Amino acid sequence: MTHEENASVLSDDIEELEKEIVEIEAQRDEVIKEIRRLMDTEDFQAGVFHHEEIHKAQQKKLVLEFDLDFRRKKINRLTLGVDENIQ
Repeated sequence: MTHEENASVLSDDIEELEKEIVEIEAQRDEVIKEIRRLMDTEDFQAGVFHHEEIHKAQQKKLVLEFDLDFRRKKINRLTLGVDENIQ
């Protein structure tokens, strides 16, 4: 593969990762809104609790944040030219 072809593939990979980041950020923002909504609708005096739903949403948020971090670091590795096959 020539240098130009390799650069084009890397550019395409980075573009795809950036698109995924935008999508995951939107998902994360929706989960954050859901967590806030659940917390705001809890009424301790009336016995209305959403602890299970809040916990599940917080776990989902953590997974999405991990996915974001993973993609950002992958972009950095591609940009720096680090070979992922190095062990």
